[in-house]
Amino acid sequence: MRKHILWLLLTCFCTLTRAEDKMQRHKAFRAGEVLTYDAYYNLGMLWVHAAEVRFAVGQKSIAGVPVYAFEASGKSLEKYDWFFKVRDEFKSYVNIEKFAPVYAEKRTEEGKLTVYESYTFDATEKQILTAVSRNNEAIRRDTLPLKEGSFDILTGVYYCRIMNLDNCKVNDKIQVRLLMDAKPFVLNVRYLGKESVKDRANRSYRCLKFSTRPMAGSVFKGGEDVVVWVTDDERRIPILVEAKILIGSVKAYLNKAEY
Repeated sequence: MRKHILWLLLTCFCTLTRAEDKMQRHKAFRAGEVLTYDAYYNLGMLWVHAAEVRFAVGQKSIAGVPVYAFEASGKSLEKYDWFFKVRDEFKSYVNIEKFAPVYAEKRTEEGKLTVYESYTFDATEKQILTAVSRNNEAIRRDTLPLKEGSFDILTGVYYCRIMNLDNCKVNDKIQVRLLMDAKPFVLNVRYLGKESVKDRANRSYRCLKFSTRPMAGSVFKGGEDVVVWVTDDERRIPILVEAKILIGSVKAYLNKAEY
């Protein structure tokens, strides 16, 4: 469940070329920011508050290099654990100056499946060292080529918030390179224009709207759009996310933004 909401928030990409040409440095977020979301699942005619998600930004130094320390966690509410228990944690370290991922890790428990993944980004050798384990099996290690503009999923969420969208036009599409399950893949995203939306507290936000069509399988229905609205300002905070999944529909609303 937590991983699925990360997928949804990734759709706030618009245009992607060279990172140094497109970034709005240090405007969208800073160390100390915490965003929390409430996830609602639709089963028939009923919308159920079933999960909570938290994103946090920190800052530290690795080998003398300043890095962002991104963390995300999510869990199903305990009263719904009988249905599908989720306890997920993600973390990523990112070179602040270049906004290039250095290390990423995830530990997820979703139903009966537990997953551990880590990615070490070696910019010198232009490779990514991966380590994967399912259900506490022996860790499988591999090496992938490091291509420019490749991100782990959590770093991708933050990268989309610092991109310069000044020249973005309605229906513009891009291809985004991401890592998921220790494999590279391309996500196609479309910009849909500007629109005002309300949160669960009936507060209105002027937003930029984006959509994508993830691959069929996992929890998503093939051919269905995932749609996200992010604030139309320099912070680019995701306010609302909607998607159809195999067991119904899901919405994620921003609950609180702390800076």
